[in-house]
Amino acid sequence: MDDQLIKRNHCRIKGADQEKSPERPVLTVAQVYRLVDVIEHRYRTLLLLGTFAGLRWDELTGLRRRDLDLDAGTVKVEHQLIQITGKGLIFTDPRSAGRKVRAAWLRKEEATEGGRCQDGRRVPDTEGTEGHA
Repeated sequence: MDDQLIKRNHCRIKGADQEKSPERPVLTVAQVYRLVDVIEHRYRTLLLLGTFAGLRWDELTGLRRRDLDLDAGTVKVEHQLIQITGKGLIFTDPRSAGRKVRAAWLRKEEATEGGRCQDGRRVPDTEGTEGHA
């Protein structure tokens, strides 16, 4: 259109090529740690991974125990848990399947208690079934 090869574009809306949305509020690191201090212990690792490892919600909910290497401080993203209308919750491959994120701050005592998962619904067992600690 701008090069005059097309005389008129009926779909052209002035300003449609510019997004004008307000900046989303973001927590400071201090605010994240204050939140970690007040939430239930079983949600701490979920919050920390979402905040500092950059995992998306579907990746967080798709984590399984075998995806966490607490000795190496890494998390392998192999699945995501999504809800599909008519099918319920299912595990699928995420957009970035197989990526490994560094989480050196992740400690055994944060993710487990007595060798058991704090929230079986967030980190299912190796079979993918939801267990409860």
